Amino acid sequence: MGNNFLWKSAGAFRKLFVGDSTNFFTVEDDGTDVRYGDATTWDEASQSFVGANIFTVAGRVDYNFTELTLDFANNARYPEEPVGIVIQAMHARKPASDIRPHLHWIQNQNATPNILVEYRFYNNGDSIPGWTLKALTASDNLFTYPGSGSIQQITEFNLPVGTFAGMGLSFTFDCKFYRDTGNISTLFSGLDGYSGIWNAKYYDIHFEKDMTGSRQEFVK
Repeated sequence: MGNNFLWKSAGAFRKLFVGDSTNFFTVEDDGTDVRYGDATTWDEASQSFVGANIFTVAGRVDYNFTELTLDFANNARYPEEPVGIVIQAMHARKPASDIRPHLHWIQNQNATPNILVEYRFYNNGDSIPGWTLKALTASDNLFTYPGSGSIQQITEFNLPVGTFAGMGLSFTFDCKFYRDTGNISTLFSGLDGYSGIWNAKYYDIHFEKDMTGSRQEFVK
């Protein structure tokens, strides 16, 4: 079958290779499957929003049990009303590869709220680093608003390529979300121009997989 299929034998074990010299899938001698080059796949890990003391700031940040969203009113404040999420990277993640965090929300007008994120990431055993602030704007939106109705919008973090190159197995990614209505952070072009409630749906990361998991519990 040319270079598309190769069965190798060496002593007491065999290896299966499918693909070419750069992009291929292999089953190792112990049965572990690994993917290289373009043979990798993508998956996602998602979390719904959890807010500390949500009900103590009623009217600013509230649970919406009709739309199953977390609603940031246009009087929500930074840094007073954070909503935090913690995600652990999957063992199936390709070593040194980037993850792609993004936010799902319901957009009902041709504008984008002042979505402010504060994030940090660290390996197991590392010292805990400081936080980084980043403004998410309309240029980070994946879809163009059609002009009427409600759509599920995805807003990317658009972190630089190579941001997670040094991150190991099952590292931690912490993130806080704010609606910076008054542009207190000064990271936006001005005051929040989104009218009324911002309905935040959930947050997730996409990650590239080269295996179904790790060979050992703490070793890729």
